[in-house]
Amino acid sequence: MNHNSSNDNFKYASEINNLIETCKDGQKGFDEAAKRAESSSVQSLFRDFSHQRAQFAQELQTELTNMGVKPTDTGSVAGSIHRGWIDIRSMLPNSHDHAIVAEAERGEDYAKTAYEKVQLLDLPPSLKGIVDRQAAQVFEAHNKVREMKHSDRPESMIA
Repeated sequence: MNHNSSNDNFKYASEINNLIETCKDGQKGFDEAAKRAESSSVQSLFRDFSHQRAQFAQELQTELTNMGVKPTDTGSVAGSIHRGWIDIRSMLPNSHDHAIVAEAERGEDYAKTAYEKVQLLDLPPSLKGIVDRQAAQVFEAHNKVREMKHSDRPESMIA
């Protein structure tokens, strides 16, 4: 199968655009979580994850553009509800870090599942390389957030 044909590229557009939206929602969610966290170490980690997700979205958008496919340029408000991040925005400003970390884990559960789904596709090699690299980092972030959630002191889990 020739991965350079535009019809072939378009069949992956929906799945990759979903990843872009997932990354943008994660970017916004981690940014909001960082603003509401009490611990400076949790704030810093979540800001780093927010920047990481912005970079991931940009990489995927660039790759789709290079393939001749129009990428999405926003996270979806409706989609973010399903991506586990909307609850952070409705939390009280003085929420405890545990509650914030628990919401972050919900968002990371969705991101992990979204990447796993796309990894099963027969993607063109350049796109597969990007998705696999990003997925490994998303899985690492997911595990870090999960460990923090199960800790008595989430901020102590940050290395």
